[in-house]
This record gives sequence, structure tokens and C-alpha cells, in this order.
Amino acid sequence: MPTKTPFLLSARIYLLRFVVPLCVASLLLLFSGPLLWEYKKFFTLVHHLLLTFNLDPFYGLVDLPLLLLEVAVVYCALAIFLFLEALLRMGSLILYLSQQHVLLHHRALTAEDNLKPYQIMFGRSTSLIFLNCLNLEFEYGFADLPALLFEITNIAAYMTELGSINPWSYISVITYTILSWVIFISLVLEVLIWLGCLAIYITRHVWSSTPSNFLGKEVSEPYKVLFGHAAWKRHFSGETNMIRISRGLFATILILTLLSSLVINVFLGPIQETGLTPTKDLRSLELPLFLKGDTLTWNVVLVTPWYIPYLGRSDLEDFSSVANVTPLWDNQIPKANLPCLYDPLAKYFLPQGTEPEGITGFRVDKFSYTPTSFPLPDPNFTPDLLITLNFTKIGLPVDVMSDSYRNSVQIMIGLTNDTRTVVERTHGTTILPGVNLLGVITWDLRQLLKSPRLSAFASLFDSYETIPVSRVLSVYPDPLASASPLILQGRDVSTFRVIMQYDLSESRMLQDYRSRSVLQGFSQVGGLWTFLTGVFAAIFGSTIVRILFGSISRSILLFFFHVF
Repeated sequence: MPTKTPFLLSARIYLLRFVVPLCVASLLLLFSGPLLWEYKKFFTLVHHLLLTFNLDPFYGLVDLPLLLLEVAVVYCALAIFLFLEALLRMGSLILYLSQQHVLLHHRALTAEDNLKPYQIMFGRSTSLIFLNCLNLEFEYGFADLPALLFEITNIAAYMTELGSINPWSYISVITYTILSWVIFISLVLEVLIWLGCLAIYITRHVWSSTPSNFLGKEVSEPYKVLFGHAAWKRHFSGETNMIRISRGLFATILILTLLSSLVINVFLGPIQETGLTPTKDLRSLELPLFLKGDTLTWNVVLVTPWYIPYLGRSDLEDFSSVANVTPLWDNQIPKANLPCLYDPLAKYFLPQGTEPEGITGFRVDKFSYTPTSFPLPDPNFTPDLLITLNFTKIGLPVDVMSDSYRNSVQIMIGLTNDTRTVVERTHGTTILPGVNLLGVITWDLRQLLKSPRLSAFASLFDSYETIPVSRVLSVYPDPLASASPLILQGRDVSTFRVIMQYDLSESRMLQDYRSRSVLQGFSQVGGLWTFLTGVFAAIFGSTIVRILFGSISRSILLFFFHVF
């Protein structure tokens, strides 16, 4: 089976880039001709030019939709042809190695004189049979190789853009990405095979006189490796043609089903879960003894809109001048005088899916407080927090009703010292100008996979990082807003008092996991194989391995050498 089909498809891609614009121009000429009849002579010349390319304007009405459809599906067709061709070539190679037992003759071949390195393994004439079993036509390589090199150089520049898959990508997008990489890798491998093929073709007239039929040895068809020599043959006396056809069709459907299951369970599923991670909700009445990580830290993270300076908003160098976090301690607790310190290193984040040139980003400022060295949050040793914001000094308007998200501040209570983790794993509370609120929070545990991509291969590589995260239970109007002098009031001032609830209920932990991994995919394919072969044996009275191969190999390593 030569490689003409992928080559013609590849050439067709580039031809369509010229044919489609010409066909569109032909249609424009057809519909604009009556409106611009005074330029009849000019349009006649253009019409004859288009006819020179065999593009009849009336024929374009039918041809253009077909061409556009062909452009849409030709890349998928090219990937499928290249993938099937790679399977057929590998099948031919396995078939040849199993029939000739080339590796067993290594010691005898080394005694020959003036052998090339590859001839030591395959022999003087065996190297040509090795290439012939790949079904490569030498003369065709001279025409195919330049086209392949041209196509690879044009595609290589865009392959890096296909390396990332969005967490919410559909199966069709993931499939398209995989097919694109299959095309590129198949083209590269095909170029390498052609280079070796042409090198031997050029030199074979010097060191070999083997005829074109290669000593009369006929290599079996490669499709027999995929579907078996004996799938359609008669094995038992009295078998009718209907039984043989049914057995062959069932074997073909079985193999195609296994291949489809392999692609879905081993490739598509794990790749999709790499970005879109499932979680398990675990509950326990007992608290964990300790958490691996830093000492428990109260982090008050303030997320404010950040505008590019040329739009009239300037950055604040010191956010502590417009916001304040005050710990409210009980007088009975000794040494309760630690303040909440402002972290001067502000961070900037862009919303998910936006470009760096976006108008609005978010500035993240943090006030940190480390009470004592306790591994878990405890209301007995953590103070209440009073957060005060001055919207006028921040630069946010206080009398605008629209676009409230631009004129508000999000407050996130973090329990770890990593600002990015707090922003990404904690839900914030939106504070508008002129409000005095009281919030009640509790804490949960969150287990994150340290290496999500490595865990996609097997659960054996799962490694977790456990962190505490806060969760807001309720928000009320602060009943002490008018009674306490610490709580400021005004149209441009807002306060948010935070207290931690002493929670007697069960502890809750959200854990990342992998419901579909590569190893699990192989196990599912193996279970499907066992089920289908059992059905095959129940219907036809023999296992599919015995029907296809004639006997069952007792060794996995020697299985391929006993095939056919």
C-alpha cells in the first residue's frame, strides 16, 4: 500500500487554497456582470481567464459548497489516513519479523564481509526486504519527499499553539488537537523513513543486484496483521459462507471497538481531566492532627479593580493608607497585641480568558496576621477582624449604580500564606461603599494534586498538598455599627467585621482526584477485550486468538513472533 493517498490529500489542501478564491471570484463576476455591463470587454477577458483554469461561473455554484466542505474535512481525513498507514506499516514489519526470524540470524550475519551497520541486523538482501515490507515505492519517494518537507516547515511554526488545551475544551477540540499532532508526527516519521529508503535505493545498485521481486519472496499484505490471516477462512468442516462472513465482520467490529475504546479511555479522558479536575467531598467527625505547610496565618486579601494609568486612574503605592485591618482581641487572652501587617508587595491578576492588553485587571493587597503556632484554625486563639475601607481614597466612585463590580472591593479571608492560592481557592465577599457588615466564617480543608499531569498516568503518582480555606456562612448588618467608635460610617466608608464560628459539625474536605487515568484506561480496554472475546467464543465455539493466529502463544514476549 503506497503512500499516495496521504500525499494527494496533502497536495489537495494547498490546491484548495487557490481554487476556492478563484471560484469565489468567478461567482462575484457572475452576479456583478449585469450591474457593470459597460465594462463588458474587461469582464470578458476575466471570464476567459477563469475558463482557462476550467472554472465555469455557473459550475461554481455547485462546486464552491463542495470545495468548502472538502476544506473542512480534509485535515481529519489526512490524519486518519496517516494514522492507519502507520498501523499498517508497523503490522507489515511485525509480520516480516515473525515470518523471517531476522533477529535469530544475528550471529550468522556478522560473519559476512563489508557489511553496513544496518546490514548486520537485517543482512545484505534482508535490508531491502525490510523496506519492501513497509510497502515503500522507491521512485515515488523522489516526488513525495519534497512535498513532505515543504508541508512540515509550514506546519511546524503553528504546532506550539496547539500544545495547550483549555480546561473547558470539548471532546471535539481535544480530538482536533490530537489529530493535528498525529499529522505532524506522522509526517516527520514518514520523512525519516523516506530518507532511509532513498539512501538504500541510491546505493543498492553498488552493493546489491537483488531483483525487484526480492528473490521471489512475497511479503504478505499488511492488513492481515490488523484483521488476521484466518478471520475469513474456513476452519471447521461444514462451515457455510454466512458463518465465515459473520465471523469476519464480528472480528472486524471487535477490533474497531477496542481501538475506539483505547482512544477514548487512554487518551481523551485523561487529557480532559488534566485541566478540568473532579473533586470528592469527604467528611469526618475527627479533626486531622496536623497540616503540612506553614504556620496558620490570617490573610485579609483585598481585590480591587486596577485600571491602566492612561485612562485616568493611578496606582496607590501604599494601600494601607486607604484600608485598615484591626484585630479585635478578648481582654482575657494574654499577649494579645499582635497587629495585622500590610504586605507592600501588591500583586496583579487578569481575569481568566483575557488578554494582557485588557483594560481592567485586579490589584491584590494583603494584610497578614500570625497569631500562634497552631496547625488548625481555632476561634479560641484567633481574633475577630475589623476591615475598614475608604472608597474615595481608593479612587472608586460612590454614587454610580451601574458596573458595580468595577466600583467595589472583594474581601477574601485566607488561612495560608500564599496569596495566589487564597485568590484561586477562596470565594470573596463583595463590599460596596457605605455599608457596615458582619460576616461569620468557618474553615474547610482542600487537598490539591501536586502533579496533575503525572497523576493522569496512574493514581500511583498521586501526591497531595492539604491547605485550610475559609468559607463564609452568613453576612449580616453589623449591630454595633452605631454603638462602637471603631466602626466608621459614611457614604464613602465601609466596614466588614469578621468572626470565626466554633464549628461542632463534621469536618469537610474537598479532594482532587482522577476518575480517568491512562492505566485505568488500559484496564477498561482489557475488561472490554475479555467480554468481547467471551461473546465471540460463545457464538463461534472458539476464541478469536485461536481463529486469527491458529494457536495461543504461551509467552507474551514471543506472542508477536508466533503471529501468522
